[in-house]
Amino acid sequence: MKESGLEKKKEDLVEEKKTIEDQLKKEDLDKDTKASLQSRLTEVDTLLEDIPVGAVAAVAVAGGCFPGSAMFVDKRGQQRSISSMHIGDEVQVIINGEIQLEPVITFIHCQPEVMQEYLKITTEKGNILKITEDHLLFVEKMGQATAIPARDVEAGDTLYVRGDHNVETDAVKSISIVHEKGVYAPVTLSGTILVNDVHHLVLL
Repeated sequence: MKESGLEKKKEDLVEEKKTIEDQLKKEDLDKDTKASLQSRLTEVDTLLEDIPVGAVAAVAVAGGCFPGSAMFVDKRGQQRSISSMHIGDEVQVIINGEIQLEPVITFIHCQPEVMQEYLKITTEKGNILKITEDHLLFVEKMGQATAIPARDVEAGDTLYVRGDHNVETDAVKSISIVHEKGVYAPVTLSGTILVNDVHHLVLL
C-alpha cells in the first residue's frame, strides 16, 4: 500500500479507536456490548501496530514536533494552542535559567491535518506533554540541563518547568503512546521554548 493509503488507513483506525474508547466510558453499557467493543478495540490496536513505523507522515517524524493541542504562553501571558502560533509571535522560553520572551522565527513543520504518533509524558506535578520520540527535552543530568531525545526519557527523570514566578524542576511520572492530529515544530532565536510549561530544545 502506498504511503498516502497507509496514512488514510491510520487516520481511520485512530478515529475508530477514539470512538470506541468514548463508548466504553458510558456507564449504561450492557455486558455483551462492552465485551464486543473491547474486542474490537484490541483488533484496532493490533492493526495500528502492524502499520510500519515511518510509513505514515514520514516528513513529520524527521524532527521533534508537537501536536496541534500543545499549549504555549504568549507575550500577554495567555495560554494558546500551538495551532494558533504564527511566525513573529513572542513566546516564553528559558534562557540561563530565566523565563524570557522570544519571537518564533520559523516552523520546521506546520501540518495541521497530519495524524502522528506521540509520546505522552506525565509529570508528578501534573504537567502533560505530547512530543515525537526524537524531540529534544532538557533533563537534569549531574546537576546540569542536558538535552536528550524523548525516547530516552525515563520515569523519575527530572525536567525543567515553568513555576509561578520562576523555573522549577518536575519528575517524570509515566510515559505512554498516543495519536494526535497536527504536527508543529516552531523555532525561536535561542532554540528553546516552553510548551505545556516544559522546557524544550527546538533547533533548525
